[in-house]
Amino acid sequence: MSSRPYVLGIDCALYYMPTLLRSSLSTIAGFQAAKSADFASDVFTNLQWIELEPIKDVTLNLSGATWDATTRASNRWRQMVQTLSEGTIEFQILWLPDDLAFAEMLSAYESGCGIAMLALDASVVWPEAAGTCPTAVETRCGTTGYKVSGLFGDFSVTNFSRSEALEEGVVADVSMSPTKSTVYPVWIDDITTATSPT
Repeated sequence: MSSRPYVLGIDCALYYMPTLLRSSLSTIAGFQAAKSADFASDVFTNLQWIELEPIKDVTLNLSGATWDATTRASNRWRQMVQTLSEGTIEFQILWLPDDLAFAEMLSAYESGCGIAMLALDASVVWPEAAGTCPTAVETRCGTTGYKVSGLFGDFSVTNFSRSEALEEGVVADVSMSPTKSTVYPVWIDDITTATSPT
């Protein structure tokens, strides 16, 4: 498999589906384990992922809550243990009320309903054949066949704030967090082979 000499922000991609993954997947248990024969077919072929295009700087925040496990035997060092994982997606979207993607994000915020999100470190070409995986788009330096990784799951829009800077175009600052779902967020090591951590 090829490797990229660098990754540019402009080459990353953010995808969404108007519906929740929990409403779309035929094998929830297989999805959770990410080892089912139906995994690639369900998530990357049968589902209609749409690229969120009118957006600017995207930030994928991955962090963890911690428990203080420090004791008198810690030799004066504070010792922390990670407990729950946390992940948010933040981005700016151009204020375009007639744009479908903008309307979907605003609707998700107004309704309080979740929306499926997929944040990748590269654009992909979606397969047409069932049971096959996406392929990485050729980079500007001509690299092909490289790994594409990222986070996906069911999210809710927790912030949709309009910014009206005097000398700038109007944008909305959007924040998303994992929502209550039978499909929890999964980090994919390589979407082109549908592999995730075991």
